[in-house]
Amino acid sequence: MRILILLLFCSTLYSQSAVWQNFGPNQSLETAAKLCLDPTGNIYYLANGDTNQFPGNKWQLYKLNSQGQVLWKKVFGTTGNYAASQIIFLQEKLFVAGERSWNDTNQAWVSILDTSGTLLQEKRFGSGDTILAGQDIAANQQNQIALLSQMRSQSGAEQSAQVLILDTALNILHRHTQIDTLSFVAQEIIALPSGGWAYTSDYELATRFDYLVTKINNQGQQVNRKIVSSGFTRGGNAIGVNSKGQIAIGGEGASALSVYFDITLTLLDSNLNVLSDVFVHPGVVKNDACFDMAISPYDTYLFTGYRIAPENGQTEMIVVESDSAGNRLFIDSHSSSPTCIGSGLVCDDQGQFFAAGSDFNQAPSLILARGQAKGLSQNQYSSTPLLSAYPNPSKGLFHLNQEVISDDWTLTDAYGRSHPFKLRGRNLEIDAPAGIYFLNSLKSKSSLKLQIIAQ
Repeated sequence: MRILILLLFCSTLYSQSAVWQNFGPNQSLETAAKLCLDPTGNIYYLANGDTNQFPGNKWQLYKLNSQGQVLWKKVFGTTGNYAASQIIFLQEKLFVAGERSWNDTNQAWVSILDTSGTLLQEKRFGSGDTILAGQDIAANQQNQIALLSQMRSQSGAEQSAQVLILDTALNILHRHTQIDTLSFVAQEIIALPSGGWAYTSDYELATRFDYLVTKINNQGQQVNRKIVSSGFTRGGNAIGVNSKGQIAIGGEGASALSVYFDITLTLLDSNLNVLSDVFVHPGVVKNDACFDMAISPYDTYLFTGYRIAPENGQTEMIVVESDSAGNRLFIDSHSSSPTCIGSGLVCDDQGQFFAAGSDFNQAPSLILARGQAKGLSQNQYSSTPLLSAYPNPSKGLFHLNQEVISDDWTLTDAYGRSHPFKLRGRNLEIDAPAGIYFLNSLKSKSSLKLQIIAQ
């Protein structure tokens, strides 16, 4: 739930520095949205703002290299107000989702671009009495795309959610709509390793918010839903899947001890049974919130959002890392002005994270944080170069970044079942149905594994 509440923050935390930078125009404020990476490490960074090129707000796309150097910037949107909300990299293309408003009409949209920033296709969804706001976009193993939208009607019905399942040409394959007697605000969606999708929403009660997790199948039919409640206001802004196939929800919430907000982490199994629900903190009340989350290669959890600094009351952008029990492993913060908030976060298969955020007071207003997940340095194998594969996803042939001995590894699917594979030098070949697989080390004392996706 994206609200800001001021309070005290305890500064006695573990510290590890990220690299922070501000960039963007010097004369105007832009607001960061999300970001994604391509296989070579380039960063694609979404922003929104008034460019003065056309009437209304437009969305911007920056391409940066892995060191944060801006390679180019492109501006998109014609008549109307545009706001981009999410970006993903799929099949050597960029898919961007957002919302367009004009003349009392709101439509969700998806744009497809190549990696040079050329717009290849744009399609809008929603018309008549139905108002759609594109909130999030995700892709599954079959290269299908799920567009999660906030849905409401101009006639005043309660807010609800819609998922459109699209092919890569943006044709609608299936449609899911969830309507309740109470309003709920759709947030993020993720593809599940076992098939189908799960999305999170803020569920509005009379005196508080809970959050709602909904599971649908590949045809958009609702399978299950779960209201996660602690009896106090909370929100679930981010969703992911860890290497065990568990659903992770990152958000914020109050506790019985105080009305102050803190980052929360909830783990559920594939049937939406709650496995754990914890606060991410060192044991004292404070004020911080999660607006996005990423999962490192070793199942530690990275969050970005904000904290309130105790020494000056400023709202600082943060990057926080914790284990599944909520123990904080790492925190760093940035404040180029009194109000800085993180909105997007990704982590690559080497454990390097990139976070996007905004300075709401002064230009240049876009913030980028770069760093390494602390969880990697806690493993005994951290001095060994991490294993990665390209292309990933692949139709069965993967190129590894280093040679490995086949007898030292096993290949399993998301259910733990073993599958045959062949290793020739740095080439990994598997003959298995489409899905997510894990190349597991037999010699490592920790759970060293490489996740690969077969198409």
